[in-house]
Amino acid sequence: MGNHYVLVLARYSASDPYTTVTDDGGNTWTRRDFAPKSGSAGRRIELWTCSPTAPFTGVSAAFTGSGSALGALVRVPGASGVVDVVLADHRSSSATPASVDITPTEADTLVLAAVQANPNLASTITPGSGWISLVTDVNGPSLVFQIGPPAGVPIGVDWNFGSAAGSGHVIIALQQGAAPPTGPACTVWVGGAEATASVEGVWDGQQVVSITSLEVT
Repeated sequence: MGNHYVLVLARYSASDPYTTVTDDGGNTWTRRDFAPKSGSAGRRIELWTCSPTAPFTGVSAAFTGSGSALGALVRVPGASGVVDVVLADHRSSSATPASVDITPTEADTLVLAAVQANPNLASTITPGSGWISLVTDVNGPSLVFQIGPPAGVPIGVDWNFGSAAGSGHVIIALQQGAAPPTGPACTVWVGGAEATASVEGVWDGQQVVSITSLEVT
């Protein structure tokens, strides 16, 4: 069982979408959901996934508009790459926005959730109990996860912000592979043109190939 990748992309505004995600190995990246679907409330957030079949050393995300673009790339070892359920939504200005909930259909899933709520910094955004936080860039998006929540029970994050702000939310449950997921191994953050990756590598079926950067173009 190799690695599965989840890429969370965010914008400071609500209306400027991403258009494509590519890597230099020619793998397919699939946009699973995004928010908002229309209007200018909240913040733009998107979730893309990839189960690579070829080695790659960089990922690029193209977008419209000229506002700030941010992203987080998460390597999930032990996941099958099969999405159990995913949902994105937005919330109007609030310091305690209503959670965006999904209901996993299987018991052995890994649930990953993210939020973008600028001008709040990562240090002023906290999840409710039961969630494990990933190290984040100061500008976001903020990410948390749980392993193996009960099947058939709604789950979501009760986020708390330092100050009221519009926000974009996304949450996904990934089915396990041959072994239960071990949780996200590492993340990559971008707040400008390029950031050095801490990702250890991607399994191409024969060897582990290093990943060096995540680029927003």
